Amino acid sequence: MPTPILLTESMLEATSGFYTFTLDQDVAFLDTLTLTITDLDSGQTINSRAEQNILNANGGTVSTDVGPPVITTVTFELEPEDTVILNQNRLVEYRVLSFTWTWNTLIQMRRARHEVQFAVENILRVV
Repeated sequence: MPTPILLTESMLEATSGFYTFTLDQDVAFLDTLTLTITDLDSGQTINSRAEQNILNANGGTVSTDVGPPVITTVTFELEPEDTVILNQNRLVEYRVLSFTWTWNTLIQMRRARHEVQFAVENILRVV
């Protein structure tokens, strides 16, 4: 499992937003793209997003610039249900977005992963 990238910007509880990243590999066509959202402390899945298909579905968009070089960009739209606070006694909770994708090469099926962690602030406790 890769070490998650830690985002410095936090989100307010029950708000929406976007997360965008480019694939490290020279991938022009994805076979699969899934997302899991978990609470860092409890490990609980958020908003039923456990290995959910986001390949141009469920808030996910993939675009490819054939270049050269090939640049594939993934954009995910977070919904308010993705940033709920599970424990109202906490000032901040941390979410982990785990993206997993597969693609075919001429030789074999490949798989890669990207993880990012960010804070969600409890709006009842924001002063």
